Amino acid sequence: MKTFWIPLAAFATLLLTSSPARADRVDNLVRKLKGGSSPKVRVVAIILLRKYIDPRVERALIATLKNDSEDATVRSTAARALGSMHSKRAIRPLRKAAKSSNSRLKKAARKAIERMCPSRVSGKRFYLNLDNIRAKGPLKRLSIALALRHLYRVLDRRSDVVTGWRKCRKPSGRALRKKRMKGFHLETRVKVSNAGGRVKCKVSVLFTTFPGRSMKGEVNATAAVGGSASAGLVSQLVEALIGSLKSDINRFLNSQ
Repeated sequence: MKTFWIPLAAFATLLLTSSPARADRVDNLVRKLKGGSSPKVRVVAIILLRKYIDPRVERALIATLKNDSEDATVRSTAARALGSMHSKRAIRPLRKAAKSSNSRLKKAARKAIERMCPSRVSGKRFYLNLDNIRAKGPLKRLSIALALRHLYRVLDRRSDVVTGWRKCRKPSGRALRKKRMKGFHLETRVKVSNAGGRVKCKVSVLFTTFPGRSMKGEVNATAAVGGSASAGLVSQLVEALIGSLKSDINRFLNSQ
């Protein structure tokens, strides 16, 4: 198990930015996306919103994508953002956008769908299922969303991995064998505790076979810092911990 303590100074900038301030920034950007004076303003709003893991961001981007009267460039940017976020809720509107008469929007929507639901997996070695992510402690829903987003960022860098399947379905064991691929669940647990003026966070990743669940390995890391369990602080901790487990995840896959 990896355990490390993060000094308060390392979080100085983050702690100066309170949760209400973060919420205000998201609200302001969503307002610019909905009512920006020009398409360029709305495109910039989408680019800035992409860095936030917040349900309001996903809702706003999906609404933009579905808005037929919106500028095609803005809708295309929203489609790309939703694809990079692996937004399963966006699959249906993306499929509709993929039939658009606008070539730019059609291409962006198709690429977003392909990123989440690849039509071809030739040359890939692994299918990884990330459906089983759970959290304990304060901000559970946020912790799950954070873990999922950062795991995707780690796995997207590997050219031999897919985290989706054709038609956005899960592959069968037979389909994996036919493609000569191995499948694994990455069963992830995030535990956040807040006591004595200190926030502690633990992230565990259990590797089990897919579609079965035979145990193959486990990695975890723990970190703590002074403060309270705000959205910003939990976000920073989860990102740091999954980043610290990146080499362990890659080591496991390379050994298979």
